Amino acid sequence: MSKEEEIALVEREIDEAFAESELFDLGYSQAVWTLLSVVEDHHSKIRVYNPLAEEQQDIYIDGLLNALTYPLQVCHKKFPFHNTKINRQLIDDDYEAANKWIDKAEDYTHFCSIFPLYHNGEIEINISGNKITPTDWTKYDLSYEAYDRFVKKRHPETCESPNPNKIAERKK
Repeated sequence: MSKEEEIALVEREIDEAFAESELFDLGYSQAVWTLLSVVEDHHSKIRVYNPLAEEQQDIYIDGLLNALTYPLQVCHKKFPFHNTKINRQLIDDDYEAANKWIDKAEDYTHFCSIFPLYHNGEIEINISGNKITPTDWTKYDLSYEAYDRFVKKRHPETCESPNPNKIAERKK
């Protein structure tokens, strides 16, 4: 097996392992509703029950919403039929399953960074058994998309940078 085939196999295995959830027995609408309910509960806890400092709330919510995207993407791909009745009662087992999946998504986000960086030629990956080792990241430009919107380092000839002053004006 070539290195590319091995990396593709490992990536697929990681994606499939992440995509497993106890919520699939619920159907699309119920699974999504449960995930969103758990996120709403997290939001209430950090704002009301055990408030974090405002700047930490922003960081927490950003991470939570980024993690939520992965279970929602899986739900969208796994369920061909979307119209099911939603049970709006708190079901402890469903809540725990959704919470575990969101926690799992926080770890999964690292894989969702490393493999695209590899496919874009930003880093190299070596696989040995069950260990994935990237090359030394410090010698690569790993600026993230949010920063690239202000500073176009990757493809400045094809991208127009927005005026940050206009963005700041909209925020007011």
